[in-house]
Amino acid sequence: MYQIDLTRYLRIKYKFGGRDYPNLDCFGLVMCFYRDELGITLPLDKSICDATSENENLVKEKVKYRQVKEQELCDNKMYIACFYGGGKFRHCGVVIDRKILHTSQSGTVYKSISDCRLRFNAWEIKYYEVVSEGGS
Repeated sequence: MYQIDLTRYLRIKYKFGGRDYPNLDCFGLVMCFYRDELGITLPLDKSICDATSENENLVKEKVKYRQVKEQELCDNKMYIACFYGGGKFRHCGVVIDRKILHTSQSGTVYKSISDCRLRFNAWEIKYYEVVSEGGS
C-alpha cells in the first residue's frame, strides 16, 4: 500500500499546458504524480489517452500501459483515468483507492469515481495501469 500525502497535489494551481509544479494542467498533474510518487517518467504527450479498444495493451515512448475495467480497480494500485467526450480525449487524473485526483480551472480535487462520473456525465472514463517502463 502506498503512503501518499495528497496535500501537495491539492495545492496545484491550474495552468493550461503546465508541466512544472505547482502550475499544472490535468496531464501535468498525472506526470508529476507518477514521477514524484512512483518514480515513473511518463511521455510528455497525452499518448496514453489515444487508446480506443477494450483491454488494449499500449507501448508508448518506452512505457507500457494496460487498460483496466472499473470493476477491476484495486485499492493498492495507482491508475490513470482518461475522460473522453464525443470520441475525443478531454481530461485525465490519477486513481488512488478508487478516488480520482484531478485538476481543472475549477481547482484540484480528490473525489470518488461516482462524483467524477456525475461531474463529467457525458464523458466516458477509461482506466490504465502502468505495467512497466521500457516496454517491449
